[in-house]
Amino acid sequence: MLSKLTPNPPSLIFIDTLYHFQETLDLKDDVERRYNVPVHVYRPSGANTSEEFEALYGKRLWETNDAVYDYWAKVSFLASGVSFPTVTVTVTKCSVTHAPNMS
Repeated sequence: MLSKLTPNPPSLIFIDTLYHFQETLDLKDDVERRYNVPVHVYRPSGANTSEEFEALYGKRLWETNDAVYDYWAKVSFLASGVSFPTVTVTVTKCSVTHAPNMS
């Protein structure tokens, strides 16, 4: 899809929750190589590994308090004053609890 939008792809961002499947991380790397475009990686504030994240917030936080997990894993880095490159954002996520009623 990216190559169909423009011959000069924009900068991309990747929010690393520290719990992605290896296939997701590999896809990020493949996109960076294939399109020769930087992928800016953002991680939770104060943590670069899942072990560091768990030391700060506890193990399996998404099971005990998913709203707190979502904030610390996916939003908290914004508080560090990060400035994004100019980007067009597409967010993809499908969750059974948030899926529309298809009946």
